[in-house]
Amino acid sequence: MTTETTGIRLDGPPGNWDLSACTAPFESAVTLPAACYTDSAFFEAEVETIFRGDWVCIGRADEIPEPGDYVCVEMVGEPLVMVRGEDRALRVFSSVCRHRSMPVASGTGNARSLVCPYHAWTYDLTGRLVGAPEMGKTPGFDAKAVCLPEIRHTVWLGFVMVNLDGRAAPFAPPLAPLEARVANWRLDEMKSVAHHAFDYPWNWKVMIDNYIECYHHPTIHGKSLEPSMPGRASYFEPEEGPFSIMQMPYRKGHRPTDPRRPGDDAPQLPLIETLDEAGLSRGATLQILPTLLVSLYPTHMDYYCMFPEGPSRLRLRKSFCVLPEQMAHPDYEAGIENTTANYLKYAPEDLDVCRGLQSGLSASLSRPSRYCHMEEGDWRFAKYVVERVTRA
Repeated sequence: MTTETTGIRLDGPPGNWDLSACTAPFESAVTLPAACYTDSAFFEAEVETIFRGDWVCIGRADEIPEPGDYVCVEMVGEPLVMVRGEDRALRVFSSVCRHRSMPVASGTGNARSLVCPYHAWTYDLTGRLVGAPEMGKTPGFDAKAVCLPEIRHTVWLGFVMVNLDGRAAPFAPPLAPLEARVANWRLDEMKSVAHHAFDYPWNWKVMIDNYIECYHHPTIHGKSLEPSMPGRASYFEPEEGPFSIMQMPYRKGHRPTDPRRPGDDAPQLPLIETLDEAGLSRGATLQILPTLLVSLYPTHMDYYCMFPEGPSRLRLRKSFCVLPEQMAHPDYEAGIENTTANYLKYAPEDLDVCRGLQSGLSASLSRPSRYCHMEEGDWRFAKYVVERVTRA
């Protein structure tokens, strides 16, 4: 299979595809071909090289503050449970019972142990098997040798990152420049206060492509985001590591510190007091490769967790986070309600776009295109995907 674009050849398994036109310098590169968004073999290669081979976010540590608290997720077919032990340590396990592979937990909750609903095999909060009814009659069975597989993980600024195959390079060192840039938001102190979960019929990269550019603000968000955060004012910080920072300055008169406009009496979250003038005058969108998407504002942080389920299926969780002192402010409840309501108001605009993109990418006449100067984040992301998959 070939395309009409020089530097793209899609013959054989995805690891052998020639996608050099997509990794060319930004000024001459082209977008990923449609097959990268629709081909099941390409998605399987992404599962192995990206979702199993790199670090992906499954939530935040503050979601399980007390011993026994747990949260279950499924990442590319692997049921996982994030749990707080009696020693207050955070651990991530495969939640698949070592007997007949039934998941031992689901959803969220608090428990003194993890009990398989099938045959009541019971695991303590360190993953050790502590109960297996009737198994004492099985010759040679040693309960002490059985435990839930622990998943390699790290907590970075409060985000819980997992590496399923256990072989990725350490997560945090390349992100030191980013940590310094976002220090004033105190992300590691923030608390998760609102969650929204969605199931979407499109490729996970479609969601990211749309998230990390403001080129579409005037057309798609003309009445919602564009008046306060004009797309053409956005810009990318120089590339410093496996992340992108897109700055989104507020239009004059629309900053949270500006006098309220006539008729604008909507409740606001309290400002983050440790921000400097730059932090108060703009929003910022971060992509920490591959899938952690974070938006920083003068009043809060929100982020996406992505759980792909196929080349055209995505489970997504959007969460909002604030600092403890903001939660103690008398305006907090009304402010967070208004903040989440605003998101639910403009989010459908992006969803219509993503739905249309997946449809168009499935068409036989879809072809790679050149980038606009406002799509540098998309190019960085595409380079990463190509380099990971074709390295396999």
